[in-house]
Amino acid sequence: TQAVEHYVSHYMNLINNKDKFNVLAFDCYGLEKFENEREREKYFALVGERMPALMQVRDPIENLKHLALNWDLLLANVRDLQKYFNLAFDYHYFNKILCIRSKEYQLPTDFSYLRNQVAIWDSLVRALNPIDLVYMDMQEIAKDKAFNTLKKLSKQFGFNPPEEKDKKIYEAKHFNGNLFFLWSNAPLVLCVNPRDLAYRYSIKNALVYQKAQDYSDIDLQDSFKIMFSFPEKVEGFVDIMDCFKGEIRSQIGAYMQEEEFENLRKDLPLWEATKEYVNEFLEYLNTQSKQAQKERITTEQVLEALKKDRVAAKNLEAILEPELKHLKKMRPDIIKSWKYYQAFKKLCKG
Repeated sequence: TQAVEHYVSHYMNLINNKDKFNVLAFDCYGLEKFENEREREKYFALVGERMPALMQVRDPIENLKHLALNWDLLLANVRDLQKYFNLAFDYHYFNKILCIRSKEYQLPTDFSYLRNQVAIWDSLVRALNPIDLVYMDMQEIAKDKAFNTLKKLSKQFGFNPPEEKDKKIYEAKHFNGNLFFLWSNAPLVLCVNPRDLAYRYSIKNALVYQKAQDYSDIDLQDSFKIMFSFPEKVEGFVDIMDCFKGEIRSQIGAYMQEEEFENLRKDLPLWEATKEYVNEFLEYLNTQSKQAQKERITTEQVLEALKKDRVAAKNLEAILEPELKHLKKMRPDIIKSWKYYQAFKKLCKG
């Protein structure tokens, strides 16, 4: 709990800092040690006194579909992603993230790696040895339930409850396929400058087309800055997403410092050009996100692969079952609600 509070506090300090448009990088305060059981136990032993704990869980079969994604290419492109762009920037550059698709799904020959990544429920309980443990299924933080779930948890754990005015944040789908990786470690920042008006990129008009400029050509000092990120509460900034069009608006936040926003709107030609550019950009994000959703590997395909490979299915069962003992004892209702896990158990018996 202390580590998570420290992490969140540090994150919000960076978000609220005047230099927030620098690339943000987090080391997760040791949370990456989850991938090594010995280091994980050492880390939690250093937390100090025993505390209540909240553990979020999910149908483990659903997680397996993510194996099909080309993670090596995706993470390499995320590391190299140019985060700053301007009105002359060809936003199709972001295809390097959005157009990465899942490979043909193939079951791994060995599921033992799950002991260090997904199937660590009982291991964490033993390492934490909490005073009290609350399990929360991922279904409880779905966009139609997240607000009420957090209100309930705020009473149980003593943190500030979510406010009605921020409901959009809790109703947004924060993990939205490849879209998530555009701002997973830092926001995208549109630098709006009058000098770029003559070169404004638009897919609708070939005469104004220009290749994406180099990073060095983007004026970071004297431009208005619009930050695109997850929907969140950012003190000192206003979410201006309602100024734009597109159904994807509910899944993205567009933030500006209040004074900058007022000054940008006073420059009518620049503001109108900005709205046109951003509207195109959002339509592009929406189109690519929908296409990626259509082409993703489904959990049904994972189950079909397990059905055809009984050796792999038994191997997976041997990894999952020991780690689910405590959850089955404390929250059998959660286990029962996992439809893909229940289907998996049936095929293992068949």
